[in-house]
Amino acid sequence: MESFKMLATLEEIPKSETYQGNYSNEKTFSVLEELKDRDVIVQAGIYSSIIGYQVLETRNIPDGLLEAYASQYPQMFKGGVSLYDKYLEIYNKGEGSVLGLVNGVKGKFFEFHVQDNLSERYPDYNFTISDIANQPVWDIKGVDPETGEEILVQVKMITSTQANNLSKIMQDNPNVYYAQVQK
Repeated sequence: MESFKMLATLEEIPKSETYQGNYSNEKTFSVLEELKDRDVIVQAGIYSSIIGYQVLETRNIPDGLLEAYASQYPQMFKGGVSLYDKYLEIYNKGEGSVLGLVNGVKGKFFEFHVQDNLSERYPDYNFTISDIANQPVWDIKGVDPETGEEILVQVKMITSTQANNLSKIMQDNPNVYYAQVQK
């Protein structure tokens, strides 16, 4: 190995002014161990912050879903029944009950999404979601404040087996636009 031969020349390299040659190997090792311990504490703090964030993020309901729940089920929300409490209440009633709750919240969440998209596409209109959760004809109404022109939109989350039902609804209400997504 050639590096062994260079050891003598390395010892001749001048040391910096900040170098203190009076550190023994034990003292150097002790200082390095202290730095390593500090690094471990810093790393532990960083990791615990990341883990804490993940726990809070996965245990909390996103704001959009909470707003959808509050809008879809205003009496329960105003009565202090949280989405989680409602879920626990209906869990033992079976899958159909849970599915109904989930679909109601998903549907309202989708209405919020469609309302936002419509507001971006038609900035001259003011779009509002119906106060009635099961409005039979439209879910979102857009009004042009200058002309009074209205756009009615029905929002549907359907399965492919429900397409015939949607077709009939569309024929019955030809002046309504439809925003649809398949589940």
